[in-house]
Amino acid sequence: MSIRRDPVRKKVYMPKRKVWLLKESEYKVSYYREIQELVRNRVARPEGVSSHWDFLEGGLLAAADKVCGKTKGPPRNKISWWWNDAVDLAIREKRGLYKEHKKGGPREPYHAAKRKAKKEVYLAKKVIQDLVIDQVSDAENPNGIFNLARRIKEDGRDIVGERCFRKDDGTIAYVDKEIRDAWKVHYDRLLNVEFEWDREQLSTENPVLGPPPMIATDVVSSAINKMKDGKAA
Repeated sequence: MSIRRDPVRKKVYMPKRKVWLLKESEYKVSYYREIQELVRNRVARPEGVSSHWDFLEGGLLAAADKVCGKTKGPPRNKISWWWNDAVDLAIREKRGLYKEHKKGGPREPYHAAKRKAKKEVYLAKKVIQDLVIDQVSDAENPNGIFNLARRIKEDGRDIVGERCFRKDDGTIAYVDKEIRDAWKVHYDRLLNVEFEWDREQLSTENPVLGPPPMIATDVVSSAINKMKDGKAA
């Protein structure tokens, strides 16, 4: 199966002046002093209206750059909200042992570190999930459900930025609007088109003969004990 992916343009980041800092009184005073210093050190009065405005614009922008500064890089994705120091240490240890294993080192230490990292991730997620459930169930915190939805959306982001969707024509949708439109077409077809059953091929027997078999507690406990950590969730 071949999947054709449309080329994604790399976003060019442009530094921005942190002009929102001027809302604070400390930055306001510093900015005002820089403007006064600019006017005080002016060598000669610019000739003409255009030259005067160019001089004023350059001075205002230079003062803003000096007082507020500029952003240094594009916005980075925030780290997972369940991440903690124990998970970070376990992941670093696992990566280090993986590099040694690829260079010909022993395999057992890497596998042990891998199992340890999985367990730390499971424990960290479980603690945060229990906390989130308490927050959502709390009647005094009406925004809990919205915070949970935002976190789920952040965790669902792909390398492009959002989840992708394969449309009927075989192309992959990456843009939010295209994904929503593709899902709408899918559900319109799913919910509004009748499935044509071949009644001659349908069985006339009852689906279940007799009472359903009872499931004992020890059978369920035995099945849960055989599961790995995190699989039951």
